[in-house]
Amino acid sequence: MSLFQINSNKDSKGVFKGADGWAALLKGHQLTIESESDWKFVYSNGRLISMISPQNKTVDLIYSGKQVSEVRQASLTLLQVRSEKNSGVINFIFPKEKVTVTRLKSNLVIVEEKNGVTKLEFSENNNDQNTLSISSADGNERHFSWNKKTGCITSDSNWNYSIKPLNAKSFGDSAHIDRSNSLGMNESWHFSRGQEIYKDTNGVEHISTYLVNPTGPSKLRKVETIKDGDRITDYRASFNEKGQLIRASEKSNESSFKYNDKGQIIEIRGKNGITIKREYNGAVIKSERYFLPNGAEISLLFTSPNTVSLVLLTRSSGFLCVEVDTDDVFNVLGYDPRTM
Repeated sequence: MSLFQINSNKDSKGVFKGADGWAALLKGHQLTIESESDWKFVYSNGRLISMISPQNKTVDLIYSGKQVSEVRQASLTLLQVRSEKNSGVINFIFPKEKVTVTRLKSNLVIVEEKNGVTKLEFSENNNDQNTLSISSADGNERHFSWNKKTGCITSDSNWNYSIKPLNAKSFGDSAHIDRSNSLGMNESWHFSRGQEIYKDTNGVEHISTYLVNPTGPSKLRKVETIKDGDRITDYRASFNEKGQLIRASEKSNESSFKYNDKGQIIEIRGKNGITIKREYNGAVIKSERYFLPNGAEISLLFTSPNTVSLVLLTRSSGFLCVEVDTDDVFNVLGYDPRTM
């Protein structure tokens, strides 16, 4: 099956046009194919020999017989492939990373790097189980097993898994995963439409509830923790009829959001009433203005690149020190009340 199709007719420059913006130029035994995203792929006698990025960076594939022996970018070798026909051993060498990957046989791979040697051995059992064993240079070992038919994991070293339903491709709106080990530790995950429940090894339940969008990604609406019978709300969010976040609260912090007709955030009100107002130039934020709860505007003095702390200077030459978290929640650390 071909990845693309081109027409038999070519234009005045000898270029064949294809579907979805693909184009091909044939010169002798060399075929150059260009995608709609401006990537170019060069074939010679049916073999891929070069890939050219939209930034005009070229990666060349060097062959030894029918097999790629080297992948090169300009004078830099990215990958070397060395094979031994009699033994079937294949070495993949990454010179820049100083890593060598050796496939000794179909089920055994050895990775050599500066930190030591890691062995990966694959085995196929008669009881519908596949196993992957990993032995690292520091002596640690890890063994994975999974069901050949469903692809579901059944064990991870000391952990044993139970997954329902068993068919990994038909989880649909509901799935339950349990795992336990010989130390008596248990964990579970339960997924249903709009909710995820995780019970940790201490028996504490963490419940995440989502606003389900049939045509797009679901949005986190609430996070709760149940411990010793107490139910605590860690996070809560509210959305408008368009699915836009209008209010979010996490512990003692609460933020509210307002939008324009284009769905862009034009106002953020955080803890202690600190407000950010935005203006846009198309899709780009043109300006941000900061206001105190009493409506006094604040001008930004400086930000520290090593912290999330800001020092803001009011129009009346007072100062306000705040910190900003990743959700644009402003927490007032201190200010001079004599000038505010």
